[in-house]
Amino acid sequence: MARLLSSLRIRLTLLFGALALLIGIAVSLYISYFVSLRMTETKAESVQKLAQAIAISISENLRERQREVGLLAQSPLLMQAPLNSNEIRKNLNRTKNTYRHYAWVGVADAQGLVQASSDGLLEGENVIARTWFIFGSKTSFFGDVHEAALLSKYLSTSQATSANQEPLRFVDFAAPVFDEQGKVRGVLAAHVHWRWVDEIIQRHLPEGAKANGIEVFLTNKNNEVLAPFSAIGKITVPPAMTNQAYQMSNWPDQNAYLASRTTINLYGESQQLWHVLVRQPVGQALKNVSELRQKMWLLGLIATVVVMLLAYWLSRAISAPIEQLSVIAKRIADGDEHAELQVHSSTHELKMLIASLHAMTSKLIERKRELLNFNDQLEQKVEERTFALKKSNLERESLSQQLELLARQDALTGLGNRMSANEHLQQEHLRMLRTENIYCVLLMDIDYFKKVNDSFGHAIGDQVLRQIADLLKMAVRTSDLVARYGGEEFIGVLPQTDLTGATILAEKITKLVEAHAMPGGAQVTLSVAVALSRVDDKDYDEVVKRADRALYAAKENGRNQVVVAPN
Repeated sequence: MARLLSSLRIRLTLLFGALALLIGIAVSLYISYFVSLRMTETKAESVQKLAQAIAISISENLRERQREVGLLAQSPLLMQAPLNSNEIRKNLNRTKNTYRHYAWVGVADAQGLVQASSDGLLEGENVIARTWFIFGSKTSFFGDVHEAALLSKYLSTSQATSANQEPLRFVDFAAPVFDEQGKVRGVLAAHVHWRWVDEIIQRHLPEGAKANGIEVFLTNKNNEVLAPFSAIGKITVPPAMTNQAYQMSNWPDQNAYLASRTTINLYGESQQLWHVLVRQPVGQALKNVSELRQKMWLLGLIATVVVMLLAYWLSRAISAPIEQLSVIAKRIADGDEHAELQVHSSTHELKMLIASLHAMTSKLIERKRELLNFNDQLEQKVEERTFALKKSNLERESLSQQLELLARQDALTGLGNRMSANEHLQQEHLRMLRTENIYCVLLMDIDYFKKVNDSFGHAIGDQVLRQIADLLKMAVRTSDLVARYGGEEFIGVLPQTDLTGATILAEKITKLVEAHAMPGGAQVTLSVAVALSRVDDKDYDEVVKRADRALYAAKENGRNQVVVAPN
């Protein structure tokens, strides 16, 4: 064993092998750390964006319902007509049919008696002790989710429970109804089925979410699970879970999860009822990281074996000439006089030494060239892999930019969507605060659009929406924004435009639409509201609210007209 370890070949092989192993470990750890960190951050960002997208969708739906109930409560019919009139009852039925998740819409008088409701449910019942009546008689109200109380006995079994035995749960919206003297004459309320939350969550889940272990929960301010129903009482959220970008921690079920939580804000920090929580098992979330580490270790082991083989081969080439020199030296040490004489007089032994040195040098040069060639090939492979990685990153960035664009574009009309409009409104609001340059908002709604769909079909209705979108793009400046704000409603944001200019444009648009031949022979008109921004607006949506009230007035005054919001 000692003789084997004293061999130059073995020592060189072990030395190069140990160096290759140490360098391979260091490089593998370095690359694995930074690449793993980036992959972990990328995965965490996707989990966070999913939670944010669901939270935004839920909050926008809540605001839309609250706004709809508030507008209906301010209608002249509810302010003037008897609360138990058939006209009010018909209006409530129409409102319920506009949104499929409405379970009940009704109005109670100031004493808490339900006077009129959709489908006549709960009429005559006293609801004065209900939370929605208590708070709704004072101001616009939105309540937390709760199980059905009075309504459960009136609804069919299929409505009261689902296939998984989920009880009927509602979210309440309410608003006070005033008479013409400003006195409260009743409360308008709407109960919305809780299943709309599950639909929003399912709509946002990516493909293969279940296979990848991605789960989404809706929790209250005490971190208690509200949705999905199957998780209530079974999933315990860690108390330390907060609104961080992401957390990687152990949960009470002894499993480690990558999680992100986002708060659903209805109107700022004061109305934070729920949180959207997205989690994924760390093993599945970071599966690619583990595979990368295994490949790096395998590559380092292969590189070490290759270097040891090369080292052994190289050491053999180095030791062979030395062994030949030792033979010659031994012959001279043994007293080979002939050899000694030949050395001093160009003997055969000297020629043999020169030839051996020449052969050794030739072999070393040859091995050096082979190593340089191998190094060039290795560098070429590294350059090819680097180029492929850069190309992949560019393609990923391009895809990300396309997804960002699609998220802000209405698929039917090609215009910006509500998200795009809100972002543009916020930008204009901030610019106005900096520069005091006012802007105007046009809120446009197609009159009797439901009749177009009913009479000509939804395909013609979609063509009409696209045609009106094209007319709006033609009518505005390149610096203006036109977006589809929802259904048959469009919005225009006109930077550095006063009321006069905005009103002229609005009149132009109404005449242009009325005179234009629509697909299928449909006759379409627009009701347009014009609102001017104010420097004292606290938020960007205040000018939209003024425009919305003006649009309501345009509808009430006969449609196909322009109404300027008071400033």
